[in-house]
Amino acid sequence: SGGHAFLGLHLAQRLLEQGHEVTILNAGSKVPRHVVVEMREKLEKNGPFAEYANVKGLEVVWGDATDSSFLESLKPYDVVVENNGKDLDTCKPLIDAFKGRKGTQYIFIASAGAYKPDPNQPPLVEGDPRKESAGHVAVEKYIEQEHLPYTVFQPLYIYGPHTAKDCEQWFLDRILRDEPVPVPGNGLGLVTLSHVADVAAMVAAAVPGKPAALGQHFNVCSDRAVTHAGIVHILADAAGREARLAPFDAEETGKLKATGFPFRPGHFFASSDKAKRELGWKPEHTFTQDAAELVEAYKASGRLDQEMDFSGGSASLSSLSLHGAGAALRPFTTSSSMRQRKCTISCRSMEAGVGIFGTKAGMTSIYKDGNMLPVTVVALEPGNIVTQLKSEGREGYNSVQVGYRVVPDRKITKPERNHLAKAGAPPMKFLREFKVKDTQGLEPGQALNIASMFKEGDFVDVAGTSIGKGFQGCIKKYNFHRGAMTHGSKSKREHGSIGPGTTPGRVFKGVKMPGQMGNERVKIRKVEVLLVDEENGALVLKGGLPGKAGNVLEICPAKIVGVNV
Repeated sequence: SGGHAFLGLHLAQRLLEQGHEVTILNAGSKVPRHVVVEMREKLEKNGPFAEYANVKGLEVVWGDATDSSFLESLKPYDVVVENNGKDLDTCKPLIDAFKGRKGTQYIFIASAGAYKPDPNQPPLVEGDPRKESAGHVAVEKYIEQEHLPYTVFQPLYIYGPHTAKDCEQWFLDRILRDEPVPVPGNGLGLVTLSHVADVAAMVAAAVPGKPAALGQHFNVCSDRAVTHAGIVHILADAAGREARLAPFDAEETGKLKATGFPFRPGHFFASSDKAKRELGWKPEHTFTQDAAELVEAYKASGRLDQEMDFSGGSASLSSLSLHGAGAALRPFTTSSSMRQRKCTISCRSMEAGVGIFGTKAGMTSIYKDGNMLPVTVVALEPGNIVTQLKSEGREGYNSVQVGYRVVPDRKITKPERNHLAKAGAPPMKFLREFKVKDTQGLEPGQALNIASMFKEGDFVDVAGTSIGKGFQGCIKKYNFHRGAMTHGSKSKREHGSIGPGTTPGRVFKGVKMPGQMGNERVKIRKVEVLLVDEENGALVLKGGLPGKAGNVLEICPAKIVGVNV
């Protein structure tokens, strides 16, 4: 059954390559015949329907998939793929027409959207999510009670050529027009995107009547997850444009619908290990590798020439008001050399708890109880995802590795890509291992939430790289006193004696000397948290912090003797 034509086209091509005979049934509608004819003529000239004519050996049949007499007239088939069924009324005639034909395998293309997960626990394996769609559930129960040799596939978000529903196109509409791209919350919602060719390959791997596939449900998705903000950065990078994000509150009434955001606002990813294990399937595409091709396909479609109205979802980044002081979190830029620098930090001493990364956005001041306080605003970019857990029984100590700042695949090495892919995390530039007492409640791929980690009034330890001052003398570097500035003085800003003479006749180790100043790791302890802004992804901390605007900081619970250490 034709259904989502773009998937039917790729599946037909795949099956023909495997030597199968393929017939596409483009289901008619319960409308007057002249309307069906007009619809058919229109569809045959556009999109994947037009591509059917170019597929050698493919038979195309038009008819009403709910007409039992028409379905009975069709020749016997070994496999029936229902790619257009959303409820039992739609699917039942086709099931009944073929259920009496011995050996006919029935494949139902459902949707992972029908298996709505708990918002705090994304679906990982088949059977994890709670079924919600009454239509899909009814179809599955019916084919089970009729004892059909069936297979159910549950795709997540699908992208690729000839898609009927916007996926990457929604993002490119805005990126290629230099419009800000709305993303829910802080943009850290993880999703798995699957190329339509990979979906077709998985379905093809289950036919005809492969024993391992019968009576089974399979998640259809890539083995890599990417955040909402990561999608914007990947496509913008492929298009040679600047990624401009416009965060919005998805829980605000009507906001999600107004932006037209094509995905669920939270996490939505799954595991395809069952299909790999049982069907021998393996995805051949990744969103990052396909990004350049997707951009070119978008440009070739002529969609860029169309006028579009983004008034519903083009609001810029909302400002962060700090206690009425008029200060705001402003967009900032960093140099290319700063962003290209990788930072993988090994485990140090035991921390009071798992920390996160943040980017120093700048300093401002606020008033509290009539007193002006200097504060630093720390922005949270896409990332802060758990990438690895170590246990005392296996590695000798407990630790949590956290990744930060999502980047394109090519920006990190292949071993780093494989390491992050194993955790189901997107490519990230900064990794930090926090040594902790236990890792209970954490798992690889989990996004850390600042609201649950910190609250106003907490104290944190902040580490970062200080501003580099270059080569400096002892007066600037160590606050040495200078010499007399009077006439006859031969040493004004000189170092002075650096050690004894004949005995021992050498300079002792550790003597303070001129040299490089700054550009070193600095940790400031017991910094007070004044504000946690989860909506804008920002922390406001009291006082100054290491480095300049754009520096990456590590923030973890403060170690307080007698309290947590």
